[in-house]
Amino acid sequence: MAKIDNSSKKLENFLKKSKERKEAHIQKTEHINCPDCGTNLYEGGKNLTLCICYGEDWNKNIKIQKTENTIKMQFPKNMDIENVEMLLKTLKNINKEE
Repeated sequence: MAKIDNSSKKLENFLKKSKERKEAHIQKTEHINCPDCGTNLYEGGKNLTLCICYGEDWNKNIKIQKTENTIKMQFPKNMDIENVEMLLKTLKNINKEE
């Protein structure tokens, strides 16, 4: 019985962490440059294209859907989670630099 409880807690923790990773609060912007190389990643529109700083994920398109209050991003399924986190960190820091 304890084994089942332990498994359900592990699953619950996994789902909680997964949800936290998918949600990020960022400011709306119409222009995004890579903080490392300065390459233009986004200039309005519906796609964000990664630069060489993202390694094997460079030149991948990320779909963006903007509404009045939110921005939803759809990442490629095979994209490295570290690159997703690096991009979200960049997006969170946009308005701190301005």
